[in-house]
Amino acid sequence: ERILEKTSGDKKRAAELLGFSLSTLYRKMERLGLEID
Repeated sequence: ERILEKTSGDKKRAAELLGFSLSTLYRKMERLGLEID
């Protein structure tokens, strides 16, 4: 959640900063129960 706050909700940028692909970020968000807009 904090990385999404830092990137103002920019999931592509958040994934890049974390070293994940965008699909991996979505999978991890889903697993954690975070809302995917």
